[in-house]
Amino acid sequence: MRGREINYTFWGEPIDTNWYEWYLAVRTLFEKCGYKITHYAIDSESYHPDRAVTALRKEKAIENILKTREVPKSIECYSVPKDYITLIGDHSLCCIRTRNFISVIVRENAMQHLDESAILEMKKYIRFESGEVFSADKCNSFFISYERTEKMKSSHHYELIKAIEG
Repeated sequence: MRGREINYTFWGEPIDTNWYEWYLAVRTLFEKCGYKITHYAIDSESYHPDRAVTALRKEKAIENILKTREVPKSIECYSVPKDYITLIGDHSLCCIRTRNFISVIVRENAMQHLDESAILEMKKYIRFESGEVFSADKCNSFFISYERTEKMKSSHHYELIKAIEG
């Protein structure tokens, strides 16, 4: 087995006014867990690169987009080691926000750095309807958050840890 990851996902209706506040909370979460954002993937009206970008080079540009209250289609924040091969496969911590969900994904072997209360705070950045903490094969919980289907869950060794209440 390639390893497992733990995924906290919060589904709900969008709130379009707090993306910058969410981003600041994500930065704080990374720091509390002992990580630093190294890469971003963003899709917005004014900025949509065809691949992830390094935080070192594009952090200010992404912050400016969020400060203007532009609502991205999605943004992903990753912490990967210098010798990474793929962002999705090698991240220690990842936070994703789309209009319909927010996910925090952490490698099982990085759980000792986890600040669960800070992760659960993420649900306030969406009109929270439901949530789950689950584990899945490495790289696959990312797709389960997007797809949210039984077929996807059964094909990637999905294991529900707990449902998250409002």
